[in-house]
Amino acid sequence: MPERTAQWLQRDGLWARVVVTACMLLYTLPISVGFVWRGWDTVQLLVISLGLTLPWLVGHRRPLLCFAVMAGAGAVQIAYGHPLMPANLLLPASIFTLADRRPKNVSLPALGVVLVEGVVAAVHWEESLASAIAPIAALCLISVCAWTWGHASSLRRAYAESLEQAAEHLRRERAHLAEIAAARERTRIARDMHDVISHSIAGVLTLAEGTLRADPDLPERQREALQSISRSCRQCLREFRALLRVLRDDGDLPETPAISDLRSLLEVLEASGVVTHVHADAGERQTPPAHQEVVYRLVQEAVTNTQRHATDVHRFEVRIAVIDQQLEVLVSDDGLPAAEEAETGSGLGLRGMRERVEALGGTLEHGPQPPRGYRLRAQLPLGTTTGPAPDVPQPELAR
Repeated sequence: MPERTAQWLQRDGLWARVVVTACMLLYTLPISVGFVWRGWDTVQLLVISLGLTLPWLVGHRRPLLCFAVMAGAGAVQIAYGHPLMPANLLLPASIFTLADRRPKNVSLPALGVVLVEGVVAAVHWEESLASAIAPIAALCLISVCAWTWGHASSLRRAYAESLEQAAEHLRRERAHLAEIAAARERTRIARDMHDVISHSIAGVLTLAEGTLRADPDLPERQREALQSISRSCRQCLREFRALLRVLRDDGDLPETPAISDLRSLLEVLEASGVVTHVHADAGERQTPPAHQEVVYRLVQEAVTNTQRHATDVHRFEVRIAVIDQQLEVLVSDDGLPAAEEAETGSGLGLRGMRERVEALGGTLEHGPQPPRGYRLRAQLPLGTTTGPAPDVPQPELAR
């Protein structure tokens, strides 16, 4: 409870208001009210003093109500003929707060009320006008200065808020223009990818299926290879077109590949006589979809690298297991490196694999293994919770 009270007092400068009000009361009561009981006059002075000081405690929250109470106390003071007291100095302070927190059509009439009260007080105390005119004029002048200061503070705050709104508007407009530019760039990329890649894959698919139809007497081994090429091309085209629709904001992400789909990736190697093995101790139920997609892409890239950069391959093996809350993927082959004059890769495949693994907080190791072959080892923590791999477009970002 004391901590909440301290926080409440510290908000909106309330501590300063409490200190000023207490000091004003301690200064006003001995001077204006006194410690001698004078009957009804003492009660009047006490009520007027409290009416001129206590409302200022809530002036930052209810400035109009605060001014109304304090102005009413001042009117009672004038009506009963009591002279000025130190507590009257808080009336200009209420004018400042009202001008700072309320529009001019509210604060300006309040200033007029204070000036009218000053004139009425001067007329009411005409028997001692010479002694009363100076403090009353000073009080009115202070009230005018307080209103001017408060109104200037209000204008300055409104100007700062307008600058902030303009900056926010510019930020949103810049973000909107960036989204438009990104959408145009995605459309251009999708168009170029369709023209280059989709037509090439479609051409390979047409040649493979055309060969199958044109020569029904093909050897079984060649027929299986062509059928595997046809299936791979069709699957590639389905995934590729789904990604193109995402780039054009016309569709959702394609279905995430799973560990159970790994066997289809190895058909290409099996068609060339490579013996393949898949040992998956981690089931789909205990493996998150994001991890399964990374495993699928790792094996896919490994199959591609084996076809392009290895010769004399007899065995290709994939092992997937959960060890100490980590999904471990081990992919290896027993091929020999291709000849030096063979075309070398760009390294983008390995870079993409590393980015996918690091997106899930894992590690990736790859390199030759003695006496022959190549090995790829990835460890993915199962406790990580992330979205799709970083190079997969996300529809909510695209839109």
